Amino acid sequence: MRISLIILLLEIVLCSSPYLSLRNTELYSIIEYELLSKNEDTEIFILNQPYKIHLVNILLSPDSTFINLFTADNYWKDKSNEKINIRLRPSLNHYQNKDYNTNYFGLKLDGAISISDVILVNEIELDEKFKHDSEFHGDTNEWLMGYFTSSYLTYQQKGVELFAGRVSRNFGALNDFGLILSDNPYAFDHYGFSATGNKLKYSFYTTRLNDMDDGIDIQGNTIPIDSVANTHRFWAVQRLDYKINKRFQIALSEATIYGGPNQQFVASYLSPTHFFYAAQRNQGVPLNAFWQINIYYQPVSGVGLYFDLFADDIIVNNEPGIDDRAVHPDRLGILVKASYAKRNKTLMSVRYVRIWNETYTSLRTFENYTYFNKGIGYPFNSYESIKYSHILLQYLPMFIEGEIEVWRHGDRNLISPFHDGLNTFPVGPVAHGATYNMHVSTLYGKMKYDGHLKLMYRPHTWNEGVEKELTFEMGLRIHYNFNMSF
Repeated sequence: MRISLIILLLEIVLCSSPYLSLRNTELYSIIEYELLSKNEDTEIFILNQPYKIHLVNILLSPDSTFINLFTADNYWKDKSNEKINIRLRPSLNHYQNKDYNTNYFGLKLDGAISISDVILVNEIELDEKFKHDSEFHGDTNEWLMGYFTSSYLTYQQKGVELFAGRVSRNFGALNDFGLILSDNPYAFDHYGFSATGNKLKYSFYTTRLNDMDDGIDIQGNTIPIDSVANTHRFWAVQRLDYKINKRFQIALSEATIYGGPNQQFVASYLSPTHFFYAAQRNQGVPLNAFWQINIYYQPVSGVGLYFDLFADDIIVNNEPGIDDRAVHPDRLGILVKASYAKRNKTLMSVRYVRIWNETYTSLRTFENYTYFNKGIGYPFNSYESIKYSHILLQYLPMFIEGEIEVWRHGDRNLISPFHDGLNTFPVGPVAHGATYNMHVSTLYGKMKYDGHLKLMYRPHTWNEGVEKELTFEMGLRIHYNFNMSF
């Protein structure tokens, strides 16, 4: 009996399943609580999200409350080989901010098919909310607007997974933005593979990003100075995750963006074992390179510490008589987070982040670290904040989350070219403020009720010469789950 159980568990671990979407904040909060609460080995590489559904199922199974919510809010079922799993979620929505007050119908359609070792997934969101996002790059002039939030194919065999399509990824602290790759931008198509063992996981992905119609080069090497050009843009990332022991995981990542008016893929930047920066020194094709170190440490049961160190560029005085550090700025980022899972099913987190003034930018704007103007890593530069989050899980299926963030943001963005000069941090004029978010949801049968509130306050005492400002955003949603499998 014991041997049969072990064999069954191995079959579950080795099987393939879709990714659990990072949009499901309730389930990822539950996952973080469970990971912190347990003092045992996990199959999950914590700093590499999203997670596979079958691994989440194993993690949450011992707790009946958690697994019941996971089952109710998940359309993928066990033993789904050669079956079509579909979830249709019509919804009634209310969205309101200082400019809009609207009610509308929405629709989410999720589907997944498993054929042998192949998984095919499409998750579509039709929602009028895209109209209110100034950074949304799709068509908002028609009555029907939406986005494929996930659309991918995976093939998995003996720990190796081939991936093609789009899904949001996050390399870094759980339930926060990774500094080298996060779910901040809209999901974009990319292609690559991962190899997963007991202690090591290697990932490599690459793609062609959106073209930029108004690309500039303030040095004039690829585009004449004071001119703009249509430019092609390419991205690649490679990453190694390592489980040192059940309490300690570490990961190293390198990413690059390169491009130009007539640029195509560069073979050496497609190599999964080549270092991008070293390849550039030999190839001579300009690029913007990025590096990241991630650490997860659990000092005691119930406590998790996350560390994310990001480098866009570090100035080093390596030529005698030349003091580069006196005239050129570092481009760095750091995120530190501590989470505490109390025994009464409460999850609390404190997070500090600082992104240097010129991080993510380049002298060539088509090398800025963005996808359709949204940061591929952290959403801002010249930015510093501290955030406290408090999540109540003891009332499930009612999920309650509140967070408050105090921040300051300098006069820099991710779209403009790199300013090659030393400035105070953050660059003035500096905006200071506080943001409060609250999210409440509950399940009742096949119905789900979801509400969120966001308040941003900029007091005049924090912002010299500026009147106080209070803005808000509110959303309410009621939707019904039609789950089908055939």
